[in-house]
Amino acid sequence: MLRRTRLGPLVVLWLAPLIGACSHDYAALEGRSDGGSCPAGNETCACYPNDTCNDQLTCASSRCVRVAGTGTGGTVGSGGTVGSGGTIGSGGTIGSGGTIGSGGATGSGGITGSGGTTATGGTVGTGGTTGTGGTTSTGGATGTGGTTGSGGATGTGGTTSTGGTTGTGGTTGTGGLGPPANNQIVNGDFSNGSSVPWHVTDANGATSAVTTTTVTNGQLCVSAPGSYTSFNIGWPASTSPVAVLQASTTYEFYYQISTTAPLYSFSAKVGSAPGGAGLTHLMTSGTQGEPTAGAGLQTFAFTFVPGADPTAGVVFLIASGTSPTTVCIDNVALGTPN
Repeated sequence: MLRRTRLGPLVVLWLAPLIGACSHDYAALEGRSDGGSCPAGNETCACYPNDTCNDQLTCASSRCVRVAGTGTGGTVGSGGTVGSGGTIGSGGTIGSGGTIGSGGATGSGGITGSGGTTATGGTVGTGGTTGTGGTTSTGGATGTGGTTGSGGATGTGGTTSTGGTTGTGGTTGTGGLGPPANNQIVNGDFSNGSSVPWHVTDANGATSAVTTTTVTNGQLCVSAPGSYTSFNIGWPASTSPVAVLQASTTYEFYYQISTTAPLYSFSAKVGSAPGGAGLTHLMTSGTQGEPTAGAGLQTFAFTFVPGADPTAGVVFLIASGTSPTTVCIDNVALGTPN
């Protein structure tokens, strides 16, 4: 009540100038007495389209009017802003500062505890399933290839050789077999530095004139300089020495071989030696027993049951591919499986 009593006179004083300022005859503002148009922006004329007027004029109700010194007297009312001092109550918004309690939402930051799920990082232990990578030893399953001759399962002990990647070459199949017992191939490992009694012939059985034969690092190597060159690496070169095969007996043909370039064709054969009965006891086909280019020495072994042959031998029938190549053989053996 006290505030209202004090403000009443002030309101009257503040409105008085405005009442005087609005005393224009707005009917006369519609046009000039001489019939001409009233220029926009001038006093009592229309405001500019952006609701502004010329200097010292104010746009009010779309007309330019002068509210200069009279209205400023109304600033006495601004003294009434003492009431705005009552906005101290808005200072009560300091209570909104109580939203600091919402800062308690920092407690939700306690979700950081969920960061404790870092312990789930302990699932790295599941990474221990890398141990399943130890299943690499399943590569030893190569030995199962050896199950081709279940008797040769003893050869699974040979899986120790899986440490040697050569053994993995045995994955071609019965390659899981180790060297046979009672080997009848003379100089199959070329340890004496000589190729005798081996020989290299062309496709017609004559001594090859286009290939080069050397014994290198205990291996017999034949180089073919051109593409599609056919040559045979055979043992023996004559009727002696020979292998003697008994009928109804299981034999194993074992060898290691490499090639520097892909071959056009390849076969490994056990049959009668030169001058013999012309028998074939074992002949590989397709890519069976064929080496992979650039993979070094690879091991192959095959078992078979022949008819009787008192003059048996072995031969590798080879045709080079589109590139010059060198084929090397080593540790060739023919005997009974261990």
